[in-house]
Amino acid sequence: MKKTLYFNGKIYSNNEFCQAMIVEGEEIIAIGEESLIKEKHSYDAEIDLEQRLVLPGFNDSHLHLFHHAKKAKTIILNDAQSLEEIIIIGKKYLADHPHSSVLIGEGFNQDKFIKPIIPTKEELDLISKEIPIIFSRICGHIVCVNSKALELCGINHETKILGGQVLLNEQNEPNGILTENACSLVDRFYEKLDVTKARELLEDAVNYALSYGVTSIQTNDCTLENYNYLLKAYQQIADTKKIRITHQVTTSTIDQYLEIKRGFFNNPYHNIGPLKMFLDGSLGARTAALTIPYQDDPMTTGVLCLPYDCLEKLVSEANQKQVQLIFHAIGNKAIHEALDALMKSNDKTNPLRHGIVHLQITDEKCLDFLAKYNICALVQPAFLDYDMGIVEERVGKELAQTSYAFKTMIEAIPTSFGTDLPVEEINPFLGIYLAVTRRNFKKTKIYNNHQFIRLEQAIDAYTIGSSYQEFMENKKGRLEKGYFADFIIVDRNIFEIPLEEITKTKVLATYVGGKKVYNANFY
Repeated sequence: MKKTLYFNGKIYSNNEFCQAMIVEGEEIIAIGEESLIKEKHSYDAEIDLEQRLVLPGFNDSHLHLFHHAKKAKTIILNDAQSLEEIIIIGKKYLADHPHSSVLIGEGFNQDKFIKPIIPTKEELDLISKEIPIIFSRICGHIVCVNSKALELCGINHETKILGGQVLLNEQNEPNGILTENACSLVDRFYEKLDVTKARELLEDAVNYALSYGVTSIQTNDCTLENYNYLLKAYQQIADTKKIRITHQVTTSTIDQYLEIKRGFFNNPYHNIGPLKMFLDGSLGARTAALTIPYQDDPMTTGVLCLPYDCLEKLVSEANQKQVQLIFHAIGNKAIHEALDALMKSNDKTNPLRHGIVHLQITDEKCLDFLAKYNICALVQPAFLDYDMGIVEERVGKELAQTSYAFKTMIEAIPTSFGTDLPVEEINPFLGIYLAVTRRNFKKTKIYNNHQFIRLEQAIDAYTIGSSYQEFMENKKGRLEKGYFADFIIVDRNIFEIPLEEITKTKVLATYVGGKKVYNANFY
């Protein structure tokens, strides 16, 4: 196989820097000081890195790539600053698309509004009463619908669903706001896709990821309802060898998960990973489950999506059948429930590498038990930019002081970084900046700066830390001999510039398995 020498670089390798490496096939076969590499090894081609910084390819430990891909079929509400603006956006879309049979929108955040009010059916009816309208909050844990959608789905004041709520107005009728599992009541309005359509959407999403240096993804979008076509679409993407894919599968039972995994042959580009379950909602929607009432809404403590006895049985069965579990848990009550269930049937080494996703609102007891039982943390530092502006008013000063505890986690337990795309942008440099500075993007606020981490720790959490989560820490996540040649070349040395400039970093080229899969005119 062809051997390519990459030289005259600043190659980040296990907290040190090397000048050169040789790639043969998909692996690094040598790395170190340039003169020694050239002296001891033969090669067929060479590439001058021009003193550029080379990093391991990033591995996003939790995102929803297919959800991001499908946003191309919806109207985007992320920038809306008021209810009035949401109505204007919706009306304009229907004026431009008069034959629409349904209107889907995503990404609004009421905390950006002058009056932070979640849209109800009354506001959405101003857009149209003739077709169903479904607008989801940026977190995906709240869906707002109009009267037509409620009518077509038969949703009324008696509609109940485990782990979710149909909110009612003063007249005891649905007000159009659905939370958590109740969001599934309007799934019928989303476009049904097949392998071809799904692959086409995913191709653009993969190219988007590669442009930010993401070479591996752990994506949570495979379910019992879509796996028949979605896994085939992902396999076609994997066959291009442009990106490495691990699925975090969401089903209701262990047996359903095993049915999806049965007959699936893992390979370095396409894997079935853990079973992912939802335990609560989101902080922004006030559905994250807390041990205390919300400070800005004392009538609620959030929503638990899974009864504890079911959770306990699930963990026991997973351990028996050797199934890795990860739990969506944001509030400290949900985190405690996950930890309690894991502690009852898990040894302290956590051999299956069970983990908790998000881990935002933690108390000291949470952090102690995470460390004691070696529970993996899959966290998203990019959440800090928005959340540092609301966390204290939501949960109170005492709980806010022990939350988003990245330093505590990284020093005690296996910790990986991700973005939760499309909730946040996939750009890893945004999360790295927030993790090492604890300062928002506008540079107007600093939050819990005693929890900032070193740059090396942030990069490692985004690379080797994420690889550990998928049992691949001996093959990817580092630039070392015997590891996959998954790496990126960037336009600045982030170890030498002010931390505030990290967000400006651009990827010049991305390599997966020694093959260039993204190029911004580097050579």
